[in-house]
Amino acid sequence: MAEEGETSGRVIVTDALLAAGFVQPPMVVLRDPDLSAGAKVAYGALLWYAWRGADYPGQTAVAEEFGMSERSIRTYLGELSNRGYVEVQRPGLGQPNTYVLLSPWDTGSRRHGLPVKAARIAGPS
Repeated sequence: MAEEGETSGRVIVTDALLAAGFVQPPMVVLRDPDLSAGAKVAYGALLWYAWRGADYPGQTAVAEEFGMSERSIRTYLGELSNRGYVEVQRPGLGQPNTYVLLSPWDTGSRRHGLPVKAARIAGPS
């Protein structure tokens, strides 16, 4: 809402799919200075697949969809895993990985890389 005397703009969405689809990553992830911008986008992509109830289509498809290389996607998923935001379950050779999104506010052993200060600031009260 604009203050008195100020003008405000509008945002208009003309595409129904765009109006219906969005990703809202937690601020603790977005504000983590140890994550690259690409890792934050990869986290958003994982959220998108999870929220729409879709299977993870694989690194090749994700790389193509988000305009990144497969190597970059692997690097970003590694960052997320190393920081404790994502647990990667590898069932075996030739089998697709499962990506478990861990709670950014969980301080348990599964979140070994948790930026605790940021989680306390951005976490639920």
